[in-house]
Amino acid sequence: MTSLLRRLRQTVPLALLLLAIPAFWPSYIAPKRYETDWHVHLHGIAMLLWMLMLIAQASLVRAKAFSIHRALGKTSFVLVPVIVASTLLLAHYRMRSGINRELLYFFYVQLSLLAVFLVAYAGAILNRSTPAVHMRFMACTALALVDPILARLLYIHLGIEPPLMQLITYGVVDLILVALILH
Repeated sequence: MTSLLRRLRQTVPLALLLLAIPAFWPSYIAPKRYETDWHVHLHGIAMLLWMLMLIAQASLVRAKAFSIHRALGKTSFVLVPVIVASTLLLAHYRMRSGINRELLYFFYVQLSLLAVFLVAYAGAILNRSTPAVHMRFMACTALALVDPILARLLYIHLGIEPPLMQLITYGVVDLILVALILH
């Protein structure tokens, strides 16, 4: 069971990173009109760094480079506040010209995912002296990345809109959790 969790801990963030390319390609990486606001870039860079850190951390544990793993892990004490701030600043930036139902809906989704991320991160930090529990909580931080990536794939490439889009993205996260629980 532990070997499966270790493989998942490394492959899930890598899979999410690879899926982020077609998800963000049309709207952020290669759009017709490039985003010029720094809020968007700060958030994008912070989330990319988080995905890369999850991949690197899993690789370091696999290589038994625990001192480097711990040193890199300490950067999360800076990166996580940047993720929180960039998420809230981006939401504020998007709503500054006026609030409508769509913006409120996406603000709720952002806050929900941020809460999932923070609860998982807090669990990981509080359990850092128990590697198996720490690993599981850190892997759960990646669950907050499933919705933004999968939602864009569903909307841009398949034309699926909310609320069905949200049912699918949350359903996928629930299926991942059930599979982990059953395993």
